[in-house]
Amino acid sequence: MLIDYGGGKLPTWFSNSLKNVVIIRLFGCDGLRYLPSLGPLVFLEELMFYRLGNLQYIQHEEAAPAPSSSTQYLPRLKSLTIGSCSNLMSWWSTKKIKMPLFPCLCSLQISFSNKLVSIPRLSVHVEKVEFWSVKSELLGGFATSLPPPHSPTQSQFKSLQIGTVEDQRVLVPELLLQLVSLEYLRIEQCSNLTTLSPPTNIPSQQHLISLQSVPSSMVPLYVLPALLRFKIKSLPMLECLPEWLQHSSKLRLLKITECEGLKCLPEWLFKLTALESLYVKSCAGLSSRLESRMAEDWPKVAHIPNIKINGKMVQRNGHYLEAEEVAEEDQYKEQEAEGEDEDEELPTGTQFSRMLSNCIARLTCNLFHRCFLC
Repeated sequence: MLIDYGGGKLPTWFSNSLKNVVIIRLFGCDGLRYLPSLGPLVFLEELMFYRLGNLQYIQHEEAAPAPSSSTQYLPRLKSLTIGSCSNLMSWWSTKKIKMPLFPCLCSLQISFSNKLVSIPRLSVHVEKVEFWSVKSELLGGFATSLPPPHSPTQSQFKSLQIGTVEDQRVLVPELLLQLVSLEYLRIEQCSNLTTLSPPTNIPSQQHLISLQSVPSSMVPLYVLPALLRFKIKSLPMLECLPEWLQHSSKLRLLKITECEGLKCLPEWLFKLTALESLYVKSCAGLSSRLESRMAEDWPKVAHIPNIKINGKMVQRNGHYLEAEEVAEEDQYKEQEAEGEDEDEELPTGTQFSRMLSNCIARLTCNLFHRCFLC
């Protein structure tokens, strides 16, 4: 772990002498513009960059020659985290070098890096991806980086979280084609997002896959058949739930928070027979249509065993709660009532600072322990 390093570049021995290193974390190294070659680090499993304000490229062609086609680049890397790298534009400094394929990457998190528009190619082993406060163009690059859904090896992609993408108006359509194994989808704080459905006419863009090249047999993949949990929050322009959601027959949890534009639920909601829990909060127009079994949209949701509206349980385990029963339910904490862990907080500076403090504490403890033994 390297903290607050002030130099413009790291010495070449950084990678040559650390060939057996497993974890690299760089915090607050604002002077760095690029890194020495990471190619020799064949045992590296975790790579984290946070608050590297001047970092433009992770690898510069002068300091890090392109890997040959016969060798794998960071073959054991499992976790890649990039946070608050405001000037980072790409992995390589030249477009002539193809983005690397990380064959073992399982977790990717990118946050507060608004100039980054491309990411490494992902293998079928990736399980969890998070994007917070990035450009919508990065989501397009992410869609093209995914392995094709008809890949001979089944994808293990389970979780996608997207937040604070201000210039995003529609969900990148290619994502819905690719994420056939997705179990958890969370989208929040995208103030200009108007729809979660794919557009009828998709403009031709170089960074997106043209749907004209997609076989007609793959069109039904515009659904997420494995989806178990779907959470949306702070999407004020969203007016309706996406049509494809009615085909997510395994969906168990639907959570809607702070979506003022959403005024009613669709008629097809009854098709989601596996749906166990519906939570609606701070959606004035929608909440009033669900607050009791006399409300207008109640017939659409009556089949759902657990319903919570604005923090109050209306139905539990299929039993509609009368007024006195609701009062008793208020004694329960929200987390206990939902039976669901609270949403993870957005990755802020505070969260990274806490992570950094924990790392320093562990490092200090280890050093003290070693000195004590000596």
